[in-house]
Amino acid sequence: MCDSGKTCGNISCVVQPVKSASAVNGFLLNTVLVFGMACVTAIAAQATIPWEPVPFTMQTVAVLLSGLLLGARKGYMSQLVYLGAGVAGWPVFAGGGHGLHTAIGETGGYLISFPLAAMALGFMSEAGWTRSFRGAVLALFFGNALILALGWGWLSVAIGPRAAFIHGVAPFLQGAVLKSILVFACLPGVWSGSFRRG
Repeated sequence: MCDSGKTCGNISCVVQPVKSASAVNGFLLNTVLVFGMACVTAIAAQATIPWEPVPFTMQTVAVLLSGLLLGARKGYMSQLVYLGAGVAGWPVFAGGGHGLHTAIGETGGYLISFPLAAMALGFMSEAGWTRSFRGAVLALFFGNALILALGWGWLSVAIGPRAAFIHGVAPFLQGAVLKSILVFACLPGVWSGSFRRG
């Protein structure tokens, strides 16, 4: 061990503090990234076009980007933070919604799908899917399909499968394509600024 104020010839005396500082910096960076993407999702949720029972929002863009930018683990965590903030009473859901009643309401399936979709996109990006045009298209299709499928299944319990598809899936198909194009356009930037490691 190194005594305070004395010179030590052991390289570990220098390496250990450096590793400790690096670990702290990495933790702080990861925390900022996770909470930052949660904030981006909350902001995107306020870009809303009213529609019943599920509004049009830009949330899915933020959700998919969180997985692509942060990777599976941190992307998943960012969306859990977002949901947790909403359940805790912060007005972060679409149209300023908040509370457990919103999280388990008619739009609950879409909200619950966000961490899963971010994690799925994160795994796909880490596996190299988004490095090719075909892989990126398939990854974005899967992410959108997962969100819509879970949203439809949840909404079906309340209003029935057919009505849930008419009101909770069909109106969003074109938007899903447009949002996928937007996310796809961001892919070069995503790869250059990716924080998937750590």
